Amino acid sequence: TKSMGDLITDAMMEATDYEYDGVQGKAHVGITRSGEYLTKRHKKLLATLLQLSDKRKLDVTLIGHSLGAGAATIAAMNMMNSDQFARDIRNGGDKNV
Repeated sequence: TKSMGDLITDAMMEATDYEYDGVQGKAHVGITRSGEYLTKRHKKLLATLLQLSDKRKLDVTLIGHSLGAGAATIAAMNMMNSDQFARDIRNGGDKNV
C-alpha cells in the first residue's frame, strides 16, 4: 500500500471477475491490477533473460507478503494462463515441452 488511493482500494475489498485455466471466479480488484502490472512490467525482462541464458525455459519464483503475496499469485497465474507468456517465457517457444 503506497498511497491513500491504494489504501482505499485495499479497504473497499471490491471484487472483479477473474478466470484461471477455464475456471470463473472473483478476485480482489487491487490485487488483480497489481498482478497484471507485475506480469506486464517483467515480461520483456524475463524474455531477455531466457534469450541470454541459452536455456529452453526459466524457473521463476514469485513471492510476496500479505497483499503482495496475492499480487504475486495473480501474476504467476496470469503468466501460466497466457499463451504468449507460456510460449515466450515458460518453455522457450516450444509448446510441447
